[in-house]
Amino acid sequence: MILEKAKKIIYLNAGHFDDPGTLHVEDPGAKHLTFVELTETMKIRDALLPRLKAAGFEVFAVPDDLNLRRSIDWTNSKAKKLDDGLALDIHLNYISDKTQRGTEAFYGTSDTTKRIGEILCEKVSVSLNTKNRHSKPDTMSNPGRLGWIREINCWSVLIEICFLTNTEDMTALHAENGYDKVAIAITEALADVFGITLKKDNSCEAEKETITKLNEENVSLKKIINQIMEYLSSFLKP
Repeated sequence: MILEKAKKIIYLNAGHFDDPGTLHVEDPGAKHLTFVELTETMKIRDALLPRLKAAGFEVFAVPDDLNLRRSIDWTNSKAKKLDDGLALDIHLNYISDKTQRGTEAFYGTSDTTKRIGEILCEKVSVSLNTKNRHSKPDTMSNPGRLGWIREINCWSVLIEICFLTNTEDMTALHAENGYDKVAIAITEALADVFGITLKKDNSCEAEKETITKLNEENVSLKKIINQIMEYLSSFLKP
């Protein structure tokens, strides 16, 4: 457990924004081929929300029509103090070198958020079978300073899930259950951070039970068909 005293509250931001009510007011993030960063981060956010709630977190999703400044203000209106939870900003990386891939996180000056970033990177990189690029201070980011890290009242981390520009990364993300795998990884990471013991995911068990039931029904149906065939064949005997 890292955040022993913090409230079990997560503030989720899907990276960029789109204001549908105002023409040409948007920041969809990076674009590559048919991929749009905001679209990807929203899908990850949507897959993550129910899992965090099921794990016992109180979760607040930053509205998608707020720019960075307003997203920070919105979060700070709820998180007044350092231990009022954890603010997580979700992004996808972009670089001209298409061979670069992996998961990385950014933190401020705290060893605490560095460790949180490391746990997130480890879990997410494994879920996508990609490189762990580890947790880095925001001074190593392209802007050299990240508002989400420096201006949020509570603990805060920014995660770059994978590279929008890398074929292997995007194939893994778009594979069957790719978004869910990332959501599970983040949930497990945050559970470790807050010292939460996760309940066993019963989705696989439920699927097995359904398959078993269908198999049993198929067996019963076959028996009925065989009985009917035997009955009918009795009329055909000389």
